[in-house]
Amino acid sequence: MKFLHIIPALLALCALTSCGGNDTDALFESFRHEPQAEYVHVPRFLLKTGLSMASLSADGAEERQALRLASKIDGMRVLTLDECSPVVKERFRMAVSHLEEEGYECMVRVSDEGDKVRVFARRNGESIRELLVAVTSEDDATLVQVNGKIAADEIGKIVQID
Repeated sequence: MKFLHIIPALLALCALTSCGGNDTDALFESFRHEPQAEYVHVPRFLLKTGLSMASLSADGAEERQALRLASKIDGMRVLTLDECSPVVKERFRMAVSHLEEEGYECMVRVSDEGDKVRVFARRNGESIRELLVAVTSEDDATLVQVNGKIAADEIGKIVQID
């Protein structure tokens, strides 16, 4: 159930940002097979199925707006390296630090008590195409990718929901 609370936050971030595919594919591929790594891919079909079920119980304007924005997400991937060795986590931190050099725009950067959260994006014109949320610390290493097509002008709508 905690994951359901993350979806609106990801949607809000998605409205702020965008990213491309090939660089992230390499990043996911290079770490997802590490011992103790956890990887989940949620394809468009599963997202749309979940959205159709959620829409049956959406009765408020905020819920309907969040569902409209979520319907623009084409897929998600989550990579968690929390249980991996410190060496793997350090390699991941280094890889994430080079995303801007690979053409990703860092939209949000937060550091708090050793935790670093970065939101990277790529745009295709005015549309947000891909979003990466990277969380790194001494103990944590997580990457969330959201693919879709959201117009940049929907940022205000997201802010009003929260």
